Amino acid sequence: MITVNNINIPSEWDELNTTQYIAVIKVLQESFSGEIDIESVRYKILKAITGYVPSKKKLKLEIIEEINSNLKIIYDKIRFPFCYEYAEVENYIALGMEARLFLHKYLPTECYCPKLSREIQSALPLTPSIKFDIRWRKNPLPEFVWCGKKYYGPKINIDTFGILDTDITAGTWVDAQSYYNLFLETKDENFLLNLAALFYFDKNKQPVQSAPKWVILTCYLLMYNLLDYLVKRSAYSVLFNRRHTSDGDKDKISLGAQATIYDLVKAGYGTNEEIRSESLVEFLNMQIDKLKTLIAECRGLKMKDSDIHLKFNIPYEAIKNL
Repeated sequence: MITVNNINIPSEWDELNTTQYIAVIKVLQESFSGEIDIESVRYKILKAITGYVPSKKKLKLEIIEEINSNLKIIYDKIRFPFCYEYAEVENYIALGMEARLFLHKYLPTECYCPKLSREIQSALPLTPSIKFDIRWRKNPLPEFVWCGKKYYGPKINIDTFGILDTDITAGTWVDAQSYYNLFLETKDENFLLNLAALFYFDKNKQPVQSAPKWVILTCYLLMYNLLDYLVKRSAYSVLFNRRHTSDGDKDKISLGAQATIYDLVKAGYGTNEEIRSESLVEFLNMQIDKLKTLIAECRGLKMKDSDIHLKFNIPYEAIKNL
């Protein structure tokens, strides 16, 4: 949290309360489909999280200019929903981690640390473009009220060590993946409505019906974030980076789905119903265990790691680690 002129400005999504999150996501919803006017969006977010309402009094021009100048100082500190990407990718990735983390949220000209600034200056040119940063560490909408009912969502928490804690079950995850992928293929929002009904329930375990746009968008972003974490940033990434060989679609990444449950049933991990009722984390651990067993069996047959890689499309690094 950043304090500017006695106003608290969240520095991360996690610092928003539910009311603030709903207000912010409604603002961003208006901007997702078009080019980002960052100053306008930041100003709207400032109003959303603070409840600021411009004065209706007739003020002198110099007073208005002073107010606008102060507002800009405040809303310029709103960084959490945005990040920068750079056209010169090689220049960017050649930088150290500290420099890259800084440039993820700030422009090169905003660096006032001499040592860091020199490193960044040495990598110029860097041409930035502003993007939305929707990476979360926990579900930002754990509950909400809609049509007079209170609904509760899934627990999702990724700690500072990158460990996932969630109450999403394997069955819910498999069904959610199906709806998410169908939405990506068709752009039909009915699939996101189905996703919302999987994730949010009232106290009587009745799923939310006709969810509002900001809930639908949240459910889409929950899936986006979970997949981003699992595929790119977790110890489970090996499960998602193995490519299909049987269907000839070499660009398609396997995301598990129902076929994975059938494979685990065949391998003796339980019945279809038992596996679907397991937690998502345990479901992923089962897959890792099955993969370890496969590698051990291959090594027992004196297969080289290169042969295991070619036959089963398991990355070399994963074979070594597992």
